[in-house]
Amino acid sequence: MVDGVDKTDLPLLEPRKSLENLEKKAFYLQTLLDTSRELADLVQPRQILDRFLLMVMGALGIVQGIGAVINTDTGQGLVAGRGIPDPALNEISNNIPEISKKYFSERGKPLGTTPRVKVITGDAITGQGLCSAHMQVLILSDLLPGGFSCLLALGERITGEPLSEQDNSVLLNLANILANSLSHAISLMNIQQMNADLLKKNAELEATIEDFGQTRQNLEKRYFHIESLMDLNAELRSLIDEDELLRLFLLASMGPIGIEKGFILVYDREDRVAKSAYRGIENGKALHPQVCEMLLYSAFDKTEPKSLTNMSFGRFDAPGIFKEAGIDIEPECAFFFVIDLSCMGIAAFGPPVSGNSLSSNERSLMAGQMAGFMAYLEKARAFSMIKKLNEDLTSRNEQLTQTVQDLTRAMNRITALEKSRTHLKMVVQKEAERVSRASWLDCALIFFFALGLGLLFNLAPQGISFLPESVTKSAFPSASVVEARKLVEEGAAVLVDARPKELYDRSHIKGAINIPLSLFDTMYPVTLGELDLKRPVIVYGRTVSRLYDVEFANRLKKRAHEDVRVLPGGVREWETEGHQVK
Repeated sequence: MVDGVDKTDLPLLEPRKSLENLEKKAFYLQTLLDTSRELADLVQPRQILDRFLLMVMGALGIVQGIGAVINTDTGQGLVAGRGIPDPALNEISNNIPEISKKYFSERGKPLGTTPRVKVITGDAITGQGLCSAHMQVLILSDLLPGGFSCLLALGERITGEPLSEQDNSVLLNLANILANSLSHAISLMNIQQMNADLLKKNAELEATIEDFGQTRQNLEKRYFHIESLMDLNAELRSLIDEDELLRLFLLASMGPIGIEKGFILVYDREDRVAKSAYRGIENGKALHPQVCEMLLYSAFDKTEPKSLTNMSFGRFDAPGIFKEAGIDIEPECAFFFVIDLSCMGIAAFGPPVSGNSLSSNERSLMAGQMAGFMAYLEKARAFSMIKKLNEDLTSRNEQLTQTVQDLTRAMNRITALEKSRTHLKMVVQKEAERVSRASWLDCALIFFFALGLGLLFNLAPQGISFLPESVTKSAFPSASVVEARKLVEEGAAVLVDARPKELYDRSHIKGAINIPLSLFDTMYPVTLGELDLKRPVIVYGRTVSRLYDVEFANRLKKRAHEDVRVLPGGVREWETEGHQVK
């Protein structure tokens, strides 16, 4: 017996062991072949890692396994595991930057070479803190395309036996298969990414070419629009007749865009004169001023932004107003413009002949044409005004010439009359010298003659009385202070101060109306003209020199007031009684 084995059995053990080794080698070769086939059709790194762990752990009887693909440039990657709890797997995913820094901080060969595989076993893994504590084998593969590396960690076997040299050799071969599969997958992903980037850049390039073509087309349109604007300015620059200006503006602005119908109106609100032009519209007619006012009001109401500033304009959208005014046009673009507050207008343009809507560039072109037209219209109006002023000046010069001639003839007559007056004066003076002074009898005759004329005048209905009315008229009923105050406070009577305003401002009874006697005829219709004739009127205004109250009462009587009373004491008696004055 040798080492517990019967020597008689040795010949039988060696062939049996050799057979087991051959079967094991065959199994490993089949595992290599199956693993290579399984990974050949996979293109996703996570799927490759997951399938590889399944194949390897099943073949070697390993309980736990971890696979990771790490980008060593960014410290990011993905992790797959079998037999590992999710919390532990998440912790390993979070430790990828530290794992990359620990195992892949140095890359010894340039990109594009064969992946390099390194196996770490046993105690070399212990204490790293980067993988599960039960891991027995750590396989590192770097130099994958795109700066990627692979990490494979395997735990204990189910039997608890350590991996043999043959197992490690198989693991190394399997690791190479994994590295090559990952290299292929990463390269394919890079190619797909490059292809996607190329497709994206190609789409961007095509879009850029299309944008360039569109931009070129827009630039050509802009150039054409600028030329059209210059041509319009050249056409309108020399025009001073407003009717011709309107006609040519429609022609030059509609042609470049191919607009079928156009209409423009200029209305002078002071002179109520309307000028209009039509193009492409049958039966274009002169518009009544009332219709023009309606069109302008409706257009301004729809214009945004609203403005009545001189030389301003804005777009509006109100197609129905033209049909109501009898104008056969449905405008695609319309403007309300203001030359000044006395001159406003409307320009309306139908859709293009092509049937398409106007583009923003075409609308901008029409706005520019509108601005130029307004400047030339203002110039034409100024010229018309100057021409009219010249005609007025010519007419006035003719009138002045005629007036000067008439004045010259009048001066000649005046000169002749002056000479005649001088001659007559000399004759009268000579006659006066011959006549003696007037006698006392002549003076008496003149006095009595004047006295008779005065009496006749005073006896007339509108004559001047020799004595004040207060003397010649009968007395009026007097009102006491108590009675007057009661009537005024109850609103039954009107209290009037007939004194001049200076005396009234100095002191007057509160609530009294000041109607100076001298202004009676002027102020009466305003202050007392609507007063009930039966309502009592109490008048005061007696002074040392004048009885304003009596004279004022007489005039009220003449106006048919039935109840007129006089407050004799006036302001002084009112204040003495203890009542308030102002």
